Amino acid sequence: MAAASRPRIKPLLIELLLATNTVADQGAINSEPVNPQMNANARAILKRCSLIVEGVSRTYYVHVPPTYDGIKALPLVLAFHGGGGKATMMHRVSKLTTTSDNHSFIVVYPEGVEKHWSDQRAIRGFDRAGDLGYVSALLNEVERDYKIDAKRVYSTGISNGGFFSQDLAIAFPERIAAVASVAASVSVPVYKKVKPPQPVPILFMLGENDPIVPYKGGDIKLGLVRRGSVVSAEDSVDFWVQANNCTITNAPVELPLAQPNDNTRVTKQTFTGATARNEVVLYSIQNGGHTWPSGWQYLGELFIGKTSRSVSANEEIWSFFQRHHL
Repeated sequence: MAAASRPRIKPLLIELLLATNTVADQGAINSEPVNPQMNANARAILKRCSLIVEGVSRTYYVHVPPTYDGIKALPLVLAFHGGGGKATMMHRVSKLTTTSDNHSFIVVYPEGVEKHWSDQRAIRGFDRAGDLGYVSALLNEVERDYKIDAKRVYSTGISNGGFFSQDLAIAFPERIAAVASVAASVSVPVYKKVKPPQPVPILFMLGENDPIVPYKGGDIKLGLVRRGSVVSAEDSVDFWVQANNCTITNAPVELPLAQPNDNTRVTKQTFTGATARNEVVLYSIQNGGHTWPSGWQYLGELFIGKTSRSVSANEEIWSFFQRHHL
């Protein structure tokens, strides 16, 4: 009986993912609030845009806060979805649209080709140079169409989007002021072969019980599928500590419990150096999964683990970004 039921696990997961993407799309395109408690001026309105890069039509979504007047330059946050996701799904998973309204920054949700970003794990079938060219062209277009503070352009993402955000720090350190990588450590190819050309402040948020990207390192697993491998959280931090010339290691600090019954604990550790550019931050989330802390639990805990409510990824990331500029 058990053997007969096994083949349905993979189709069921695919159905759940498809349903997740459909709901996320409807929530964004119909301009419905992600959070029912959002005020009337903080509606989740996304403007769909497209551009042609190397003969391919690429899509992205823009949200501007109510305070935007086209005169004062605002910071820009690029928010990259995970593998198998879409731009509108990132909008719903992260709820960064609401945060942009609360803190007056513009957020852009780019969309990958075939729902993926070609990060340096070198996943077969994806052209990394094409994605880097797309982001460069996207930044040029957004900076032309909106009043952007070019010294305060940031990148964040979950999973595949988190790996790719690190790639942007390596490829465009002159354009990216800081990076936040959620549920994405450092891939083995990057760890072994890449030397970032200059420091870019980086923040990691990693679940210690992540069932997909293992906290202690190893293969990235999606069921029976392998999507490359990563080094441990400790080695990932060390990679960027060396790249960012950090010379001071601060003692880990356990954050106060925001939700006493959440069953997750969050420890924050910072590494600093001579300048503001020399910074690395690690949030280790005990019992946390492959999720965006205080974001949307986009699949059941059986598949992706637990979403911590003990820390707000958005507030911590924005606080980190605010400290850094080019």
